[in-house]
Amino acid sequence: NTSIKQRYETTEWSLATDHAECVVCFEPLQSEQCCVLVNNTGTRVCQHIFHFTCAEDHKRSLGESPTCAICRRSYSSLKKIPDFQSDPEAWFEIVDLDGDGQLSLKEVTEILKYTTPLDWKTAESWIRDNWMNWDTDGDGHLSFAEIVRPGTGLLHCLRDIFDEIHRGPVPELDISTLRDWFVYWDEDNSKELDKEEVIRALIKTLSIGHDSERQASVREVVNGTWAMFDSDGNGNVDIDEFILPDGLGETLIATIR
Repeated sequence: NTSIKQRYETTEWSLATDHAECVVCFEPLQSEQCCVLVNNTGTRVCQHIFHFTCAEDHKRSLGESPTCAICRRSYSSLKKIPDFQSDPEAWFEIVDLDGDGQLSLKEVTEILKYTTPLDWKTAESWIRDNWMNWDTDGDGHLSFAEIVRPGTGLLHCLRDIFDEIHRGPVPELDISTLRDWFVYWDEDNSKELDKEEVIRALIKTLSIGHDSERQASVREVVNGTWAMFDSDGNGNVDIDEFILPDGLGETLIATIR
């Protein structure tokens, strides 16, 4: 019975999409390269997202007239979702489903729910909680300028999420963990941190990204003490200068906390 089969498929697909899974293989979408379906002008035909390899197999099985496995809309080809860090313009274009040059809450939620390391429920709540911080003009949408805004834009926050998941939680800034804290924030493994790297690390460690007064206080403390510990005057502190007794690390703990 076709109608029974369709209802069964619809239920399965609904469960898969609700749980951010590829409807072809039922594995998490964020576990592999994902893609969207586009027409012959490169415009997305629907909101659905698939594993690229699964979509290729499904397209091949349909022959010359492929349709979306979920909504049955016709499409011409598959388009991989680009990396938001290496090609933010192309990422923005893919996410902008209706092509109006701005991103809605729904468009952002759909793409991030399916393509980030966050579990789908956490992704949804994280987006809702941070939306007003990204939507600086309060118009309910995100422009390209808003998503790439340094420090607090959507893509900056996404990078932080990926970094934290891949590197683990931020260590506490404590006398017993000074070395671990330094190594964690030495992201380029240079064995040194410059002043701005230390300020950024403190802001993130203290979770004061939206507290401009405390950020200003942190910056003032670092600027005021930096020269005392940058013994060779090269603009950086190495790990020894940071973890020495009464060194920069202990001074920051005593002053900022």
